[in-house]
Amino acid sequence: MHYTAALRIARYTIALLISFLLVRFCIHARDRSRFQRHLHARYITWSDFPSQYTSLLKSKDWPALEADKFDYTHSFPSSSNSTIPRTIHFIWFKDLYSTRPDTTQIPSLGSDAPELYHYAWFITTYDSYKYPIQRIDALKYFILHHHGGVYMDLDIACRRPLDPLLEFPAWFPEASPLGVNNDLMASRAGHPVVELMIRNLEPRSRWNFLFPYVTIFWTTGPQFTGDMLFKWWAGHSTVIAETGQDTSDAWFVLPRDFYSEEYTFFGHSPGGTWHGQDVATVLWLVAHPAVFWGLVALVVIVLCLTTRACMYRRRSARHGEGRWKASEV
Repeated sequence: MHYTAALRIARYTIALLISFLLVRFCIHARDRSRFQRHLHARYITWSDFPSQYTSLLKSKDWPALEADKFDYTHSFPSSSNSTIPRTIHFIWFKDLYSTRPDTTQIPSLGSDAPELYHYAWFITTYDSYKYPIQRIDALKYFILHHHGGVYMDLDIACRRPLDPLLEFPAWFPEASPLGVNNDLMASRAGHPVVELMIRNLEPRSRWNFLFPYVTIFWTTGPQFTGDMLFKWWAGHSTVIAETGQDTSDAWFVLPRDFYSEEYTFFGHSPGGTWHGQDVATVLWLVAHPAVFWGLVALVVIVLCLTTRACMYRRRSARHGEGRWKASEV
């Protein structure tokens, strides 16, 4: 009798848990879908460029778009405090490149990174990262917050002047199939969405997953960047709907047309030097979602069967104890 009641309660509990998870998943999927539509609405488009520049770009007249041919100074006035400054940031390991007169080198390993002296509260977290690429990723956000400008990974190069992309407070490149990337980012100094990112690095640093790739992706990488934009959007969606958010605190999305496809401003070389051996497994599971969810379902089934088996053993133990006492009497 007790076993039947306990089993019924366990079934109800599992059913409620599964229902709760399904509801949460549906709500999350709905919000993510709305956020993805918002990303599309924040695209940098052809209409954001002067007509003369647009015509030359669409016609792929690359020579006419060279810095010494096109009048960028007149078409794109110098940046103000509300737009992206004319600075490009790269991060590399020490002594990889010799010093050049038009560059400023900033150490990026350990707490030697001078930018972090302005953010002393983060140094402990910075030094505690398990993987060096996490420090590199974290430093990206602090450099943009402190200096502003365009950050680029070393596998990215400019194909033409970036002046047309500096007339915005901030932008992040579109990822495929969802979200944004963080190998290329741009913002004005002190942008609130970048501040949101640096304030959430420490809480995210406590997460560690089975696969290093997932840990990096979640704590400092593209998933972190996209989640922070989602968090900003969730907290400002009403204001955005009413005002269009076209202010110095706005941020935009660089679509694939201008990021990596036909009219891209950038060249991309093979990257991923930080990838470990786990990447192949993770990417295979991403490419085969049916297998991933099948494994999740298998884990749930195993947990349910294990719970039921434990309850059955307890019931058998109670019955055996009862029979032993009865025979003793």
